[in-house]
Amino acid sequence: MTRNSVVIGPRWSSATRRTGSQRRSDTKQGEILSSLGVIFVLIATLFQAPVDDSLDPIPTLRNWTGEMLVDGVPTFFVIESNGQPDGVSLVTMPSMRLVRAEATRTVQADGSTIIEVPFMDQASGLFTLGPWASTGVDQGEGSYDIIDFDDVPTNRGGVVQFDHWRAPESMPRQDPVSGVLTFPGGQRVRIDLLIGHDGDSAASARLGVRIQQIIAFPCLGTRSSETGAISLVTNVGTPLTFELTPSETQLGGYTASMVQNGMTFEMEFTPNDAIGQADFLTGERPQTPRPPFPYETLEVRIPHQDGHVLAGELMLPQGVARPPVVVFITGSGPQDRDETLMGHQPFLVIADHLARNGIASLRCDDRGVGDSTGDFSEGLTVDFATDVTTQVEWLATRQDIDSSAIGLVGHSEGGLIAPIAAVSDHRIAFIVLMAGTGVDGAEILSSQTRRISEVQGYSEETLVPMMAAHRALMTLVQDGASDNDIKDGYRTLLEVQLQAAHDEGFMDDGQLAEGLESLDDAAPVFLTPWMRAFIELDPDEYLRRVQCPVLALNGSNDVQVIMELNLPAIERSILEGGGRVTTISYPGLNHLFQKSDTGAISEYAEIDTTFEPVVLDDITRWIKGVVADKE
Repeated sequence: MTRNSVVIGPRWSSATRRTGSQRRSDTKQGEILSSLGVIFVLIATLFQAPVDDSLDPIPTLRNWTGEMLVDGVPTFFVIESNGQPDGVSLVTMPSMRLVRAEATRTVQADGSTIIEVPFMDQASGLFTLGPWASTGVDQGEGSYDIIDFDDVPTNRGGVVQFDHWRAPESMPRQDPVSGVLTFPGGQRVRIDLLIGHDGDSAASARLGVRIQQIIAFPCLGTRSSETGAISLVTNVGTPLTFELTPSETQLGGYTASMVQNGMTFEMEFTPNDAIGQADFLTGERPQTPRPPFPYETLEVRIPHQDGHVLAGELMLPQGVARPPVVVFITGSGPQDRDETLMGHQPFLVIADHLARNGIASLRCDDRGVGDSTGDFSEGLTVDFATDVTTQVEWLATRQDIDSSAIGLVGHSEGGLIAPIAAVSDHRIAFIVLMAGTGVDGAEILSSQTRRISEVQGYSEETLVPMMAAHRALMTLVQDGASDNDIKDGYRTLLEVQLQAAHDEGFMDDGQLAEGLESLDDAAPVFLTPWMRAFIELDPDEYLRRVQCPVLALNGSNDVQVIMELNLPAIERSILEGGGRVTTISYPGLNHLFQKSDTGAISEYAEIDTTFEPVVLDDITRWIKGVVADKE
């Protein structure tokens, strides 16, 4: 055999498949400007989407979970077939970076079922579910057999242990609960559990950690019929266990101990009826567009003169002849066309709203991301502006849109790119800046670092030396200092930040020592061409030259692009240049335009709303007004 194989020994020889639907979604790293702060990570970034799991009598259509040895290391995996379309299974193997990987399921002549899994950058793997092998041991609903995994270079075979996994939503009783871990420094991580049990000893659960993109991840469990205590175990890249005891004060709640990487966290889980509903089980947010769609979508590929290709989606409202159109521009970091971040897809939500109101849009994956080609790491902010003007040029040739009403909608760094593009291409009729920058990159990063630290709970006494070190580093970059001098300045900043975190009680002596030992590893991240150019770039140079109408928006809880610093600066630059600008400030909205408590980045995933409806309405109304005035 030229590919890997795993033999699972069910006793049945045929299968009847169920049909279903699966919505494909690409999750890319979201846009967060570097805060140069200390980040506490709870769990590896993974997600697992669920399937329906009523007890099907055919084991090849059940959900299976188990471990196999990969180079001697136990490797957790999940195969979910029940409820999937004909010929499809979902396979998750965290150590192989497979997360809800769509696998092909086929029935062989001998009655066995082959599940072919696409490994990343390697050959496919084969799970074979069929009659018991001679070495197999029948254990009823669970089984194990020998795994032959010797054709993929990183895998050397071993023994695999399987168990049938019964999804909690298929069990007689469900306890949907949520809890919050609060880390030193104020970072909050919400953990959701949909616990299912039969009132006796059987139990299972689905785990959700939105901020880490862990969605409805399977957990094995047992339950004490005497005390109601539940033990859960799973593996999201590292083993994770929960010991839950029914709460004495909260009906339906649990007191829990969570253990991962040798660390124990105590927390309380309280009932949350939203857990277990469709949005939790699919990972979709409430605003994720759902059919029927009153618009047409076209997959497009747009060649750039530098050789790369921008792939995206053109959304055209039905029944509108030659509508106005907007080009979306993502923020910093490589992002997909929807600006996907922590389960949110803000650009998709905005595009859907615009299309339902007669406005077309074009959303493209960043160069080197998704279906677009090219190398994102080689691009500067001004280079990304040429990707925008390339899209504008392509739109101007189409007969199904109004080429005189092509606008831009940019978020964060996209709100910096938009004016650069508008200055170089006068076909751009209007621009919308969502949390766009109005001051140079050095001031953006310094103000961002301070605000994020304030939200985390740093005292003014600690902030003063930290911000002095930060501004000194920014000055080195702006003055064209050597790489060695900048590296020394960055090291000094990190030393001050680590000491500040220690002094505030956010890390212990061991964590401080470990952080100080790894300082040199962080320097290359800061010394990128993009970072240097961003620090030096002043948007005033472009904003004062923009001649088309501008709508600038920001929220008072934005900790990344500070509203009171940037919104007035944008307005001042445009007006001094003789341009036209409308500014709107939103109390309580964060960098993603969500209603928030503090604006902390950790809140993004906890908030179910992707984009506040009032902002959607304001953008739509303003664009329609600009287009009407043009006519």
